[in-house]
Amino acid sequence: MSRVILFFLLFKVNYVFGNSVFSQSADTLIYHYHAEATPSMFDEILVLVKTDNGTKCMYYGPSIEFDDSPEPFLPGFIMLEATNFIMDEGNISFKLNSTGRGYYSQPVELRFREDEDIISSGYKLWIQAPEFFWREVTFEGIYDNSTISIFNKTLRPKEMKVFYRESLRETMNSYKRDLIDAELEKENSAE
Repeated sequence: MSRVILFFLLFKVNYVFGNSVFSQSADTLIYHYHAEATPSMFDEILVLVKTDNGTKCMYYGPSIEFDDSPEPFLPGFIMLEATNFIMDEGNISFKLNSTGRGYYSQPVELRFREDEDIISSGYKLWIQAPEFFWREVTFEGIYDNSTISIFNKTLRPKEMKVFYRESLRETMNSYKRDLIDAELEKENSAE
């Protein structure tokens, strides 16, 4: 009986985390900006992964961080690895550069890191208005054990966003591609 229970637990953990490129460990920290009280297409995720060469920062979120448009419209969604990432003595800064990367019509789930994988999983490209978009934006802020507070220095220097540390399970259960409903997603895609 104990082997059956152990097998079930191992299967359950693999099912929950097996589709993610990240694993729940001390080397991976996930921070979630909740745009609203319930999960929203405007939520943003930072994933920090310790490697042999330092710490990498991955960003998952809507195109609004690159958007300088005078009128609101449905966002696109992107996954990017931050560049110039510095996290030292309570301060954090990094750049996000979207040059050559795809924006999608639905939120990109944490299990993806490459555009090819995103497209092969059925994501559709987003209808973009690139003339209103910045290709690179800079973020600065502060951090502690449970939060990262950052602002978009390029476009919104007075708008601080607080990202709260969460488990991989919590984030994967709330940040999904269906945060935008099917009708809006269809309207939001280039197809």
